[in-house]
Amino acid sequence: MKRSVCLIALFGMFFLAPLAFCQKEKGQMEQPTPEMVSEAENISWVWGEVKSIDSAAASLNVMYMDYQTDEEKELLLVADSQTKYEGVNDLNGIKVADTASIDYIIKDGKNIARNISIEKIEAMPEAPVTPEETPQETVPEQKPQ
Repeated sequence: MKRSVCLIALFGMFFLAPLAFCQKEKGQMEQPTPEMVSEAENISWVWGEVKSIDSAAASLNVMYMDYQTDEEKELLLVADSQTKYEGVNDLNGIKVADTASIDYIIKDGKNIARNISIEKIEAMPEAPVTPEETPQETVPEQKPQ
């Protein structure tokens, strides 16, 4: 009997006690709204080259490789007030031929950009051109036999 009580107590200490320390007080953590949950579940991602930008329509076309079909495809994305930017301040900072990584959702048949990250590819500095010095090959002298 004592052994059973000890086993139950040990079980509680090692397996149930940590759960008590993991709980947050009410109001400490923001509860996600149903819209936030459904949006997070439906986030897609595309990486490719910006082909065109329409500032008036707040949209851009991105050319990307569809690895399932092994074809290049073009995707129209729309930016809105919730779109966040990395590498640029806004849609006006994006240029044709920029490389973009974009998280987006599909809402009402439109691809709505949630995060647009523009990758700035820095030019590699060219190495100075200097004539290469090649070691001279020395041929051992042959003695007559």
